[in-house]
Amino acid sequence: MIRFELKKIFVKKSVWILVGVCLVLQIIFSMRINTALPEGFRDDIYRYYTQQIEGRFSTEKRDFMRTEYEQMVELLSRENEYRDQFYDHELSADEYKELSDQIKSADTRKVTVEYLCAKGDYYSTLEEPVEYFYDIAVTDYVESWSLNFFAILSVIMMITVLALEDENCNTVYMVRSSRNGRKRLFRLRMILAGVLSLGVSLLFYLAEYVTKLLYFDMGNLSAPLNSLMAFAGGAGEMAIGTYIVRMIMISVAASGVLGILTMLVGVLTKKNIVTYIIMLGAAYLLHLCTQFIL
Repeated sequence: MIRFELKKIFVKKSVWILVGVCLVLQIIFSMRINTALPEGFRDDIYRYYTQQIEGRFSTEKRDFMRTEYEQMVELLSRENEYRDQFYDHELSADEYKELSDQIKSADTRKVTVEYLCAKGDYYSTLEEPVEYFYDIAVTDYVESWSLNFFAILSVIMMITVLALEDENCNTVYMVRSSRNGRKRLFRLRMILAGVLSLGVSLLFYLAEYVTKLLYFDMGNLSAPLNSLMAFAGGAGEMAIGTYIVRMIMISVAASGVLGILTMLVGVLTKKNIVTYIIMLGAAYLLHLCTQFIL
């Protein structure tokens, strides 16, 4: 019976084409950073400074960034003064060029250093240990987390085929009249719906995570979650990696529930398009529920 039920999905080329396309799109979308950073923020500068102060937060590291920022502000505020001194021949051409280069560098670094100063001020308010590290990619990953649309679409498509293939092929009465065609078959399909949904969704979440690991610098996943400013002190001492595993497990479990619901809706409605519409709506509601959990 299991082989017969799985064959319904395996022989459907449209299902595998959809899953394949969704998986490719998932990988492509995983290569993007979606979090909006301050205008003028420079990734290379942020990486440079986080390497300088990498490790556990201390007031010395915070004060170092404050001093850097204050020196930049001071330099930028005197730009016109230096220009006047050069025109009045109080500065040589070489001296003015050196100061101009420093001012240009300060202007380029100012926004990024200001961001790091804000992070240091945030760290100062926490009692739990936190760490400086390059966290742009991992912050984007956890901050923009939601139920995976491509995984949901694949689950709904696959389970709808499993639920309604007999209806579509006009073999439903023949199947139901067999010895195992009612309660036992229904229980089997429900189990398969849950297992397939868990497996397919896990594939998509792992594809996203592995792509992020290979394509971006994900930083120190063993650092406390509070090290990411997006969590504003509400995560205790949970590690970032632990939180990611938790997110994946909850999302995969939600997809399993969605698969079982798809089977139930398909059996009740007996219509593909109605099942798709209802389950996409249910997926959105499930997405809203998971936002309160994660």
